[in-house]
Amino acid sequence: MVFDRKILRKIFGPTYENVTWRIKCNEELHKLIKHENIMNFARAQRLGWYGHIERMQDTRMVKAIHAWKLISKRPMGRPNIRWDDDVKSTKLEDPCPGERKMEGSGREGQNSALRVVEPY
Repeated sequence: MVFDRKILRKIFGPTYENVTWRIKCNEELHKLIKHENIMNFARAQRLGWYGHIERMQDTRMVKAIHAWKLISKRPMGRPNIRWDDDVKSTKLEDPCPGERKMEGSGREGQNSALRVVEPY
């Protein structure tokens, strides 16, 4: 829990108030993530970015880099978890109770699937 809040404070940054900077308190962080579980919030953000990349035009540099396949061999040993593999496993498996799988390829299917996630 402490580590999760530390990461959230890094993501959302400090607040400028009365000519001074201060870190956000726990209540402010809760309001920013709309009282969701932090892991579910991160998962929803990851799936949202994945959907954004998939809807991009093929000429965009970000989509070209995302679709790029490495020509050389991967090193020996256990392979590192790649971002793309993590997103695909999130889409295919049912990691959280109450979460629906994505049905449509459009934004409507993603939003309906992400809002049903129940907190632990």
